[in-house]
Amino acid sequence: MASRKGRQPSEMGNPRKPGTWLSGVIGNSRHHYFIRTNFTANLKLHNCLKINFILLLSFLNNLCFGQTKKKAQNADQSRPFVLGSVREIQSKVLAEKRILNIYVPEGYSDKDTTRYPVVYLLDGSADEDFIHVVGLYQFNNFPWIERVPKSIIVGIANVDRKRDFTYATTIEADKKRYPTAGHSDKFIAFLESELQPYIQAKYKTAASKTLIGQSLAGLLATEVLLKKPNLFS
Repeated sequence: MASRKGRQPSEMGNPRKPGTWLSGVIGNSRHHYFIRTNFTANLKLHNCLKINFILLLSFLNNLCFGQTKKKAQNADQSRPFVLGSVREIQSKVLAEKRILNIYVPEGYSDKDTTRYPVVYLLDGSADEDFIHVVGLYQFNNFPWIERVPKSIIVGIANVDRKRDFTYATTIEADKKRYPTAGHSDKFIAFLESELQPYIQAKYKTAASKTLIGQSLAGLLATEVLLKKPNLFS
């Protein structure tokens, strides 16, 4: 039966047509129902309807509460998505701390005898190339693809790309425009004398070593290839 806003259940209905108002709470809402009976309705049947209605309300209430509780439990069970670890290395050559983002492949264990190739990634900050390069390696070493071996990836976070990835210039205009540029020799020395020994001491590394760089970092990778071809394999 439709109701008008503001009227109480006791005021509703046709007084000439007997019946019973039932009221109950489901979730956070109160609901009212009018059950019509005739004058000859059996009292036991009438009471049975009341009992069944109360049981129905109880069931729906428990169902709503259970769903809310389940959602709360699922929220409490959330945990961070971890792609790798972050380390710091103090460099004497560069006179500064450098941040390393390091990924180890699935199945890696310090207790295992398996050793893994190492990929040294320039521009290896979390907001640069680290995440998507790790994703490419993960995808391409799936058993049904196997384009690359399972590898340790060492992302070297940047401090000053122009300083670390460019060699000295004799062009005065470049010196004025990029005053910190031209110290790739120090960065290459850092890779050779500090970073590689550090990674070899901390992780189960194989002999294979790869250097990845794009754009200005690709310039450094080319310089390493020409000046120190044995530093990476």
